[in-house]
Amino acid sequence: MFDNIHLRLERFAVGEEVFSSIASRLSNCKEVIDRETGEARSYGSLGGLKVTVYESSLYIVGSLAKFYNGSNIYTLNRKDTERAVQKLSEALGADISTAKVSYLEFGDAFLMENPVEEYLKRLGSLPRLHRNPQQGSLYYQYQGEQRKSLVFYDKKLEMKKRKDPLPDGFQNYNILRFELRFKNRLPKQIGWYETVTASTLYDRQFYKRMQSLYRENYFAISKRKMMKPTALKEVCNPKDAFSCLTGLLLSRADTETVADFMSQLAMANVLDRQQLYRFRQMVERAKAKGKHLEEDTLIMELDNQIINACLYC
Repeated sequence: MFDNIHLRLERFAVGEEVFSSIASRLSNCKEVIDRETGEARSYGSLGGLKVTVYESSLYIVGSLAKFYNGSNIYTLNRKDTERAVQKLSEALGADISTAKVSYLEFGDAFLMENPVEEYLKRLGSLPRLHRNPQQGSLYYQYQGEQRKSLVFYDKKLEMKKRKDPLPDGFQNYNILRFELRFKNRLPKQIGWYETVTASTLYDRQFYKRMQSLYRENYFAISKRKMMKPTALKEVCNPKDAFSCLTGLLLSRADTETVADFMSQLAMANVLDRQQLYRFRQMVERAKAKGKHLEEDTLIMELDNQIINACLYC
């Protein structure tokens, strides 16, 4: 399930002779010399990966899944990840198993019964992360920080924008992709006890850890329940409509938001204890109007996809 990764391999780790030959293995390789420092670097591509060779180290950026499978629609499981690292080592002529990972994406593409947008709009808030909807995608990110992020997007739309060919057999499917992304300080963010290297990616315990984080982060997202078709049958006047709307909004609201408001109201001392109690009762009665909401079959479908993706290691 690994996709885009950033790898760094030090020159001393592979030896002088091997390191010096890497640039000759790249496609469309070019050399650039920094006029100020005189440092030379070579850059090119290798099976769709971007490779840059500096005087002291080697950088590899791109989709490991696409390098191995030809497209990241296909899942790269743990064993395939090991084979992909071996294939990349052979292509470079250098063992990259000790290369340090500074960025990684862990995700899968799911064939869904409905358009991707229908699933995205049902995904609600996630504690501590900002919900950022875009056209055909949905991001959960820390404000102003490049750390962990969650991304849901329409894979077919993304491939169309990139002008990447869609593999045969996928033309008539709705393809939703969900990725968990980590950048910098990976051991601390992931909860791993040592430096994350290319060989760590196919370590069984590490892979299980990534599956657990993938599943836990998805289920931490609040899911927006949908209104039952019969919900409006009880509405006879504007007051009934307003009560119904208030109940729906309160039922869909993040519980932390409601609790925070209650705490702030109590601390402000604008209502006495009896008035505060009456207000709490009013909120509970209003929330009861949200009985017209029901668990959504589309979310249940996505739930099952996430669970099944994390079953095997």
